Amino acid sequence: MSAERELPIDIKDTKLCDWLVDRRWTTLDNRDQSASIRKHINDAIQDMPDVDEITEMLAGSYITYYHCKRIVELLKVSEADSRTFFGSYSSKRMKDWLEIVKLYETDNIYLGESARILQHNVEYEIPSLKRKVSAAQSRINDSHRRETEMRAKAQSTQENFTATCKSIGIAGGEDIRKELLQLPSSLPNELEKVAALIQSGDFRGGMAYYTAFVEFTLDGKTQGDGTPFKLLTCIADRGNTSCYEYETGKPLPETSAPTATSDAKPDEASDFGVIDFGDDGGIDFGDGDGDGGIDFGDGIDFGVTDGSPDGSAKSGTDGWVEVSEPEGSDGIDFGDLDTIDLGEAGIQVADFGIEVADTPSAADTDGPTPAQRESLLANPTTRNSILDEIIQVESFLIQRLDELSNAIDSTSINQFEGAGPGVVQSKAAVETMLAAVAQARELLQSEKLQQLFRIRGSEKYVDRLASNLRQQKYHSATILGRIGKLEEQRAAAQALIEDSTPKIAALIKQTKVLQGNIEKSISGLYKGRPVNIIGDVNNL
Repeated sequence: MSAERELPIDIKDTKLCDWLVDRRWTTLDNRDQSASIRKHINDAIQDMPDVDEITEMLAGSYITYYHCKRIVELLKVSEADSRTFFGSYSSKRMKDWLEIVKLYETDNIYLGESARILQHNVEYEIPSLKRKVSAAQSRINDSHRRETEMRAKAQSTQENFTATCKSIGIAGGEDIRKELLQLPSSLPNELEKVAALIQSGDFRGGMAYYTAFVEFTLDGKTQGDGTPFKLLTCIADRGNTSCYEYETGKPLPETSAPTATSDAKPDEASDFGVIDFGDDGGIDFGDGDGDGGIDFGDGIDFGVTDGSPDGSAKSGTDGWVEVSEPEGSDGIDFGDLDTIDLGEAGIQVADFGIEVADTPSAADTDGPTPAQRESLLANPTTRNSILDEIIQVESFLIQRLDELSNAIDSTSINQFEGAGPGVVQSKAAVETMLAAVAQARELLQSEKLQQLFRIRGSEKYVDRLASNLRQQKYHSATILGRIGKLEEQRAAAQALIEDSTPKIAALIKQTKVLQGNIEKSISGLYKGRPVNIIGDVNNL
């Protein structure tokens, strides 16, 4: 028997309540009885002595049977004067707490309640607080991570905005659209840089090299008019001149005569060439006789009678007047019709009618068109053609440089035998020409220049670009505003951790004390056998 008493009793913490009920140390209805005892406790704590330990126990902790027993022991000291000769106490405080302890010990209600409290703390209360603290800590860590990412994104957005504004050539101030609309004023200077590169000696050398090489390859024959780069040659000789000068060879007029216009309607344009029939717009032929004819009176006197001096007019019986040719007359002289020069009269006879000669054309009257007034590099059509010519020269130089870089054999040497100095170029010279041509092509195709052309040509593009830049500008500020919200959330999570951590520590401490008290109580029921409550309670 002594050996059996030394065997420990191990009870799983989650099965403690069932273990006590199965062994009939408590009953299933102890929860209701425990609720009745709680009412007595709530009444008793309303009148307590000013004892520090009692005050500490009652401050925020759940009063259990073991607390009640400790309160009774402290009251024995504070209420010692109320003890009677027979060992009882006349103090109401002492009587209330002794009654509470007695109610707890009835049917071991205190064991059932203590087991429920222990099991609830182990399974729910402590894990719940720990999960809250863990979630708050995760929010803090995630907040730090997101803040780092958002600051990096805000910095990247700001850097992209600054780089975009720099590439376009604006400061990125408050009125971005206004700055964009002012950019095309710098376009002529940028185009002059391209023209200066085309006018450089190395670029001219590349064109001359191409022309000489083609002429030598074709045995002196040339295609077309012999000028493969008309636009580039024009810019090299005259600079970035106007399309009008390129097409006509004449300098662009500084001012054009305005086109004559009239605000009058077509039917009010002129009073000439219109017959005025009076106010009513009709011809007054008199009252007439009702037959719709014209009343000429009794007759028309043509001043011709039968007794004319030359006898050339005679009156017929049918009312006709007969005109005869006078004697000695050769008839009406119409002159020489074959010798009439219509050109002297300013009339030109064409197959389709008569035209007035020397009439100025509409082009001469209106002057250069807006497209002709643009420079060769500013006009989209000529600019694309110029770019094609530059790429043509660049491709030729790249090919020649590749051929010169390869090993020279006898075939290639004999191929250029007798060629002039313009055809045979060194590798270094070709590299210099290629660098100049490539620089001109890169500048003409640069993003900045393309932006300037798009800004000048489309107001909708300006609006869209300004909107995108504003979004980039204010997106950084928006991200920084979100960082402020993250800081607030992080502060709230930190406050939760600081509030919950001491609660968890106190709850774990109370649970450990309760575990020891329950083990002692159950051990007393089994005559001092060691009792161990195992499970998660030991891992708190």
